[in-house]
Amino acid sequence: MKIRLKLHGMLGFISSSKYGKDTEVDFMGNTVEDLVNHLLSRMKSEEKCLLLNEQGEILPDLLVFLNGKFIPAPDQLSHSLATSDLVELAILSE
Repeated sequence: MKIRLKLHGMLGFISSSKYGKDTEVDFMGNTVEDLVNHLLSRMKSEEKCLLLNEQGEILPDLLVFLNGKFIPAPDQLSHSLATSDLVELAILSE
């Protein structure tokens, strides 16, 4: 599936990505979780802490916006995506 992706805040520092701008990403799957797992598979191991906790689970602080609308937890990871959707990801920081 091809979607458009934009990473905000600390996620913009992922060295293996060029996702700071609206960038097309082609990945296997159709949910936000599939997309995040795709990103994780391309990240350096020291960068994965931006998205994962010590147990290897996706951080609950992950903010997901789909086509400009906030997708609240707990359903955000299972939310379905469609081709050409714009997904924006950020981490809630204190």
